[in-house]
Amino acid sequence: MKKKLFKPFAWLTCITILTSSCSGEEPTTPQTQNLINTEIPFSSMNMDENGQLKMKFAESLANALVANQDLRRLVKEEALKKFDKDYDVMYQLVKNKSITPIDYNGKSNGKIDKSILIKSSQATTFRNAILPFFKNEAELIEIEQKLPLLTIFVPELPLGYFSAETWDVNDENQVPEVAFRLNTSNDIPVIGKDGNKYVIEAELTPGFPIIVIKENERLRVKQNKNRTNKNTKLANVDFENFEFIDENFDPNASNPNPPIVNNSSIDERLIDAYNFWNNNDGWQRDYIYHGLTTTNTTGPLTRNYAEHITSFRLAGDPKVAFNYISINSSPGDPDPQQVSDYRINRSSGWTDGDFEFNVYCYFGSKSNDTGEAKIKTFGLKPDDLFSMSYSSYTTGTWFWRKTFIRTEIVATKQIDFLDPKYNLKLQLEVWDLSKYGADWQFKFEEYDTTVKQNIGESQSTKITANVNGELSGTLFEILKVGLKWGVTKEVTKTNTYNMEFTTTSNPLGSSIVSFYDNAINKNPTTGVFISRTYSTGRVEFSIMPTRVQW
Repeated sequence: MKKKLFKPFAWLTCITILTSSCSGEEPTTPQTQNLINTEIPFSSMNMDENGQLKMKFAESLANALVANQDLRRLVKEEALKKFDKDYDVMYQLVKNKSITPIDYNGKSNGKIDKSILIKSSQATTFRNAILPFFKNEAELIEIEQKLPLLTIFVPELPLGYFSAETWDVNDENQVPEVAFRLNTSNDIPVIGKDGNKYVIEAELTPGFPIIVIKENERLRVKQNKNRTNKNTKLANVDFENFEFIDENFDPNASNPNPPIVNNSSIDERLIDAYNFWNNNDGWQRDYIYHGLTTTNTTGPLTRNYAEHITSFRLAGDPKVAFNYISINSSPGDPDPQQVSDYRINRSSGWTDGDFEFNVYCYFGSKSNDTGEAKIKTFGLKPDDLFSMSYSSYTTGTWFWRKTFIRTEIVATKQIDFLDPKYNLKLQLEVWDLSKYGADWQFKFEEYDTTVKQNIGESQSTKITANVNGELSGTLFEILKVGLKWGVTKEVTKTNTYNMEFTTTSNPLGSSIVSFYDNAINKNPTTGVFISRTYSTGRVEFSIMPTRVQW
């Protein structure tokens, strides 16, 4: 009897020890216990219609990736193309691409009948590979019509855990889980390859193969195109139905007038302007744009130079800055720094890929009440913006183990946009005072969707009276007569703007740049010339005239 009783007890003891030792969970304090070890029930996730549609797509794609090896190959290859300079695969552009049928010899996970998996494995297009997992084709058509920018993103996870570059599509152990982004939460719901559903807390990064369903933030539907063809059964669209929101996301965009810089990134004309006006009371841009000096007080506008955003850095505490731009926010949301719930004010940002930023540039107008404006957009990788360190840990039971990564934000980095490695063009305008105001406002935001709304606003700027167009012989020239404001005082004018702002964004503040500000300064310690830096409170940036032609 003792022998019979010992076996069950021994097995129970062994299982308990193995389960405990295999969990791999690190010791936690009450604070970290609340942050990383509290499982969020999938059923508790609040999803709007957008989230529900993404979930249906994610479920179907997760199953199709298990069943269809060549579908995995297609997703990897399309991600590596970086058609929008990120590892994005836009569904509408690849859904009809061909794949090779390969017999599925695996097992059912108990949630999907094996016959459906086999049917998917015999598909010849992306769309036909995911179609068997929908209740009917109408479900997929609804997604195609309501989410035209639906995108599959292959993240580049820290510590080399997974990326499009390293993904071995032939390895069954690298069949990825499928996460999807929500507008209603920063926590990330996931459809496992085994059919199980779970949630990754916002501040954690997965350390296993995973892809993300989101909406593309770098393209938009052309306004003169219908989102869908209402007269056909399928939403037949191609690249002609979309456009990049900025040339900085188009790898094939031409740059006819790239900035021309020397090794120090400071043009000699700017250095001459500093040296001349350093001990004189004048404006550097008077010399840069019109060649004005104390002895030459009238000069035509040169178009050899144009203003550029030349540097960018997130300001303040680096952890606060990272958390702030990593969350999804909407108009009226509280400031994340004032919210105590970690699931609102913290996010690892791994589902974003590159961060996208908008710069709203208000130039004013001398002759019209409606001001001239431009929006410049650019993307930067997290490790472009921050110095980061990582640590990983494994959690779960013997039967369900996952590795997650904690990200530690160490410092912010300054981006030099004149460095060709970034391949970004942030050229603005020639500062023509006969057309624009003397004060330009710059408003920054990190944005998460391309959905926009029109907002009217007003901005004031100073207007010069001594810059006008004149006929000089047979040439029409823009002449500036007199240094600074000339013999007359400046006039303050209010311009109105009707700007399109993204509805889900993180505002990063604004700052004024004036024609009469120094373009460059000289470090008194090192003697090195540097561009002037401005601050919005959340962003530090530089604006500088840069040569665009000879």
